[in-house]
Amino acid sequence: MLKSSKVSSKPTLKSRISSYFKPKGIEIEMLRYRPNKISYNFDLGGIIFIAIGFSLLYSTLKTGNMYCSIDILYNILLLLFLFMAAEKMKVYSKSWGIFTISAGIFQVIRIFLFPFSSYMDGSIPMSRYILVMVYYLISAVFLIIAGFISIYRGITLMNYLKTVKPIENEQIVRSK
Repeated sequence: MLKSSKVSSKPTLKSRISSYFKPKGIEIEMLRYRPNKISYNFDLGGIIFIAIGFSLLYSTLKTGNMYCSIDILYNILLLLFLFMAAEKMKVYSKSWGIFTISAGIFQVIRIFLFPFSSYMDGSIPMSRYILVMVYYLISAVFLIIAGFISIYRGITLMNYLKTVKPIENEQIVRSK
């Protein structure tokens, strides 16, 4: 009697990750109908860490000045634009992916602007500055990952859509 070996029809974790970042065949076709949830979720994670970071910064700030009000205004605008970027990246927008990468890079630079000057003038303690720095760095990593995934998958989808005939009444928007 022969032993039957189980053939697993379930893909391995490595193949699932590979097919997510390098979709082939039917997986590319499925990009048409599936939102880019991973970029969306990474962007929202970046937004959450930004909010935690600046909440920690402002909760212990002893004095306010003009730079504080500029930083608050910057935070409001950044969060609004990042939420809009999350919504746009859900539909594979490359340009909003580039914006998100730029925002992530600026998050790293931003650590050395207002939070650092607040630490140097004694407005916040060192432990709080380190916490703010960690949260801003985590948000930067999340935003950069979200942007790269959106750009890569957007390019993959647009290249695929150039090779196929549109479905009845389908309008293909060629985003930049």
